[in-house]
Amino acid sequence: MNEMERLYGERMHLTIDSNQDMKAQATTLLSQAFGMFDVLALIAVIVAALGVINTLTMSVLERTREIGMLRGMGMTRWQVVRMILAEAATVGVMGGAFGLAYGLFMSRVFIGGANLTQGYRLAHSFPVNALVAAFAIALVISQFAAAWPARRAARLEVVEAIQFE
Repeated sequence: MNEMERLYGERMHLTIDSNQDMKAQATTLLSQAFGMFDVLALIAVIVAALGVINTLTMSVLERTREIGMLRGMGMTRWQVVRMILAEAATVGVMGGAFGLAYGLFMSRVFIGGANLTQGYRLAHSFPVNALVAAFAIALVISQFAAAWPARRAARLEVVEAIQFE
């Protein structure tokens, strides 16, 4: 390696790297790419939270009369809050499940593509702890996002809600 660089490097303007050097460079580039994926994941989480807020707020607005009727029939404010939070949990479970399935599929695609273009093979890992954490985060975010619409629904006055158009 050193002899080749000595013989040809200066004359032909070449730099010769070992496999370890190339692997270190590839690892650095992949780390930077995955850092960008982390930023994109954060943006996706924010967009998802805003989507849950929007969906539940529209649900509460569209069902104002129904919520008023339920309250008039004896449903407590706390039961209204729990109903909205249960809807949010359903959205969180579905979003988390679809997100995990899509993420696992896309990781297979990216790693398969990297294996085709790189000189060495990347192994696909299945980090159960990270997947459970991602699913839990989806549920927690859905519950936090539902707090404002649930509070709004619980504060509806029965007579005003029934007359709402």
